[in-house]
Amino acid sequence: MIELRHLHYVIATAELGSFNRAAASFNIKQSTLSERVRDLEIRLGISLFERSSRGVSLTRAGRNFLSGARRVVAEVEAMRRHAAAFRAGKLGLLMIGMAGAVSRPEVDELLIAFTRAHKDVSLETCRGSHAGLSDGLGSGKLDALITTHDVVGRNLESRLLASGRLLAVVDANGPFGMREHLSWSDLLDSDILLPAGARGEDLKNKALRSLPRSGASSTRIVEQGLSPSAVIRLIEGDAATLITEADLPLIAPPRRALPIYEQTGLARLPSILSWSRANRNPALAALTSMVTAGQVR
Repeated sequence: MIELRHLHYVIATAELGSFNRAAASFNIKQSTLSERVRDLEIRLGISLFERSSRGVSLTRAGRNFLSGARRVVAEVEAMRRHAAAFRAGKLGLLMIGMAGAVSRPEVDELLIAFTRAHKDVSLETCRGSHAGLSDGLGSGKLDALITTHDVVGRNLESRLLASGRLLAVVDANGPFGMREHLSWSDLLDSDILLPAGARGEDLKNKALRSLPRSGASSTRIVEQGLSPSAVIRLIEGDAATLITEADLPLIAPPRRALPIYEQTGLARLPSILSWSRANRNPALAALTSMVTAGQVR
């Protein structure tokens, strides 16, 4: 069987023109190297070198063999580099699911920083329902999940990435038009219109948790089954909708976006990264290391 070291011996001998100098470069005896080369020639049934008192030179068959040997050695070295890069999380595939009203600027900051530091990792993201993506995380189809709340499950770990401001979109000509900010109690007796899907579900849950319980029943929360931009266009009178900072470019007169204050300060929605401790993907380890080291906000 031809071993990789035999190819290295042939390459070194051809480049140095001497068994003695080639052996010295590997820190082995000259007799050992020349015997290994001779064994290789016997296995191949050809002579690779012309031997003389002045040294060695390649035969025609040897020159042809040398070309192939260099290709094989280069390919093996490339495989070793790829394996080392994979172990370091600098090569491979990373699948991340995003559900609900995650704050895109902060999430984008994390993903951009990761891809810049790990250019050879293929990063893929997908959106879906909380339930579907949570199942994907549990089954291993997803490496990580970014949501507005902790994902419940065994052997899972979570880290807060950031928390983005939550804002109320109101009619500039309505009762809130002259206000600079709102509180949750201001929205009592109002219709809160929300977009479809997991995003609307996140905003609805936030509103239900935050509205004063004594008056929450007088507030109508209506899921419109529409996109955020379409819902914004419906806002008039004392109706309102909820958006994150990433949606601010959608706002145009006669609508205004007002910050909402609660007891702890500005109302916010967190963006939380969750993953399984059992996941052995080195690219995931590199991502979570960036997060835990505080390399992103």
